[in-house]
Amino acid sequence: MQQAEAGAVTEQKAGVEIISRRELQQCQPWQRAFASQHKDSRDYEIVEDTLHTEFHYLYFAVRDCGREIRAIQPSFISFS
Repeated sequence: MQQAEAGAVTEQKAGVEIISRRELQQCQPWQRAFASQHKDSRDYEIVEDTLHTEFHYLYFAVRDCGREIRAIQPSFISFS
């Protein structure tokens, strides 16, 4: 829990949110995710750029109670 202004106590909650590619490019955990691999995040960008237009590519960011990103899951869905 954190102390808010005016003495109120607020609770921060862990959760999952959808973030865009633009937001992901600013995300430090994503930039470090493939540091020890022979691949990097460009693989996911290529998939996003070449998907058929009926699919929407997105990223799920799993945040802890301190709002830090702990996991990122690329995904795509179809709205058709």
